[in-house]
Amino acid sequence: MVKNLKRHKKQLEKEGKFEDANAYNFYPTTYNLPGDYSLFVEEFKKTAGTVWWIMKPIAKSQGKGIFLFNKLQQIAQWKNDFRWKPESP
Repeated sequence: MVKNLKRHKKQLEKEGKFEDANAYNFYPTTYNLPGDYSLFVEEFKKTAGTVWWIMKPIAKSQGKGIFLFNKLQQIAQWKNDFRWKPESP
């Protein structure tokens, strides 16, 4: 969703509709893991546990599996708990 919002904002700016484009500054900083993991960790360390983050699973999860976290260990634990296992596809 964020990708589409950014694309629409850029299109509005290209058309010179800067006031309309400013209306698209409402979404929080977003990272796609694992690709943006190093950027995320850098930002995470800046906030040093003072901010809660939202982890959302990918693709058609329909809200299932969303959780809040404030420690990197919680991501590692989630990753280990939900890793694909041949006996449980």
